[in-house]
Amino acid sequence: MSKKTTTLQPTAEELLFVQPFIDIQNRLLEKVPALLYVDEDWGQLDYYGDQPPVQWPCALIDCSGINVTQMGNRTMIDEIDIIIRVADMRLSNSSGQASDFQKNAHYQLFAIMADVIKQLHGWTGSPNVYGRLQRVSQLRRQKNNSIRLYEIGFTCALTNRVAETPRTFIPATPVITRG
Repeated sequence: MSKKTTTLQPTAEELLFVQPFIDIQNRLLEKVPALLYVDEDWGQLDYYGDQPPVQWPCALIDCSGINVTQMGNRTMIDEIDIIIRVADMRLSNSSGQASDFQKNAHYQLFAIMADVIKQLHGWTGSPNVYGRLQRVSQLRRQKNNSIRLYEIGFTCALTNRVAETPRTFIPATPVITRG
């Protein structure tokens, strides 16, 4: 007996949630050439010890949550919280006695983060799908190795009609009666 395989074909509504991530990845690859690795965050910096499967510096994209507002007729406004994790591997110090080359290399990550913000804040790759990205946070995350990690938070909104009830319009001819 042979196994039957099923291929999932996502609908346009299901792709609605994916589009911001595809657009962000493409934008960062195109506009921030200093990033050598841009991908979805699937744990590359968390589960691989001192040898994560990335190139440095990198940007990892993920969704940290979706806030939903009900609009009626099963239509929703989804506000998506997007996290861009920007990281590098620190291999030398930047103390006052370090060479200028070492110090400049250390501060390069800050220039990359500024460029990420410049390229994404106020931008949308698909204006008919989701609204402009808005930067809402930036945090440093401590790691127990030589990885420097910052998280830049963005939010964007989209109209979600996945559960909307289809409407049927019936043309009517007005009848006027005189009484």
